[in-house]
Order: sequence, then C-alpha cells, then structure tokens
Amino acid sequence: MYPIFLNVKNKLCVVVGGGKVAERKIKKLIQEKAEIIVISKSTTQRIKNLEQKGKIKKIVNSEFTKNMIPEGTFLVFECTGDKDVATQIKQECEEKRIFLNSATYPEISDFFVPSSIKRWGLHISISTEGKSSAFSRAIREKIERELPKELSEKLKIIAKIREKLIKTEGKKNKLQDKFLLEISRYAVENPKISEKTFLKYIEKKSKKYFIGINSKIFRASG
Repeated sequence: MYPIFLNVKNKLCVVVGGGKVAERKIKKLIQEKAEIIVISKSTTQRIKNLEQKGKIKKIVNSEFTKNMIPEGTFLVFECTGDKDVATQIKQECEEKRIFLNSATYPEISDFFVPSSIKRWGLHISISTEGKSSAFSRAIREKIERELPKELSEKLKIIAKIREKLIKTEGKKNKLQDKFLLEISRYAVENPKISEKTFLKYIEKKSKKYFIGINSKIFRASG
C-alpha cells in the first residue's frame, strides 16, 4: 500500500449507504470540505439534518442501481454491507475510473480510510490496510493520549519561520532544511518548553546556519 493524503476540498464524493458507518465517513468528508452526495433508500436522522444544514449537497433516496454515480466523482464510499451492491458499485467505479473504499469488503477497496489524529497542521494516520479498524483505532487512542498538545504550538512557530526564511532567502535550500530539521527534533524532544525558551533556542541555532541574516526573523512566531 502506498500512503497518501488526498485533498478533497470542493471535490465530489459519493457515499452509498445511510447508516452509522456512512455517518462516520460523511463527518470526515465535511471536515475536509468535500462536496457530498449520499445514495440510500433510508438514512439516519443525523444525515438528514446535515443535508438540511447544507453540509450535504444531496441525498438520493433510492437503492443503488447502475449509473447512479455522477460523472466527475472523485471518490466513492460503499457503506451498505450488502456484497451484491458492493460488487455492483465496484464494477461501475472501475468503468468510470473512480477510486472506491468499501467499509465492509476491503478486498474490493482501492484505498483505506485510516484512523487519524489531527491537530492544526499535524496529521497522523494509522492503518491496518482494512484488516481491523478496531485495532487501528486502539493505536490511535494510545498515540492521542501520549502525544503532547504543545507540539502543535511548536509546529506553528516552525511553519512561520520556514515561511519567513523562504521570503528572505528565496526558495528553500539544503541549509534551511538542516536548520528546520534540527529545531524540529528539539521541539519533538522538548514539547513542553515555553515559547520564549523555544524561540531563544531557535535564535541560537540560527547563528550556526545563517550568519549575516537578520536575526529578527527568528525572534517572533507572528
């Protein structure tokens, strides 16, 4: 399996099924600002409420039949639990060259939806390649408990510095890569230090890499 993060913002994603599993897929797609169509003869009240709020583009109240997946669909999520329907959806996705995720039948899936942790720009995903969603969830919960919340704040500082470095020196280069890696390793090893202490460390390390560069760019994260 090749790990990848997909940008689904404003892209059409079709969810076939209207139960609790479909709800979970829809929730994540909404978080990533996808355009969503749901195909299902019946849906949970929560899914109906999401359509009423404009979070879902459309609910097609019907059992799945051939040619119900619109042209231009980016991804399809099969959440029916019915193998015959899942097989039919798979055939149509292959014909239209659309990637499919089947919640119940991983053997027909083109991709798997990992269990994930997302804090600001930090996004960690865990997958068992469809073998056990419960196992990947258990690992996610363990990592989530042990992952310091302060890491996101350190990432924000490093992201700002990276942006300022590129503006100051032009495109990113190997020297910048070494510097950013060194301060990133320090942040990961010392997540709970204060912003003031972290910025002092960054300024100190900057002298090793950027003699002659205005040190003000390392003094503030804003």
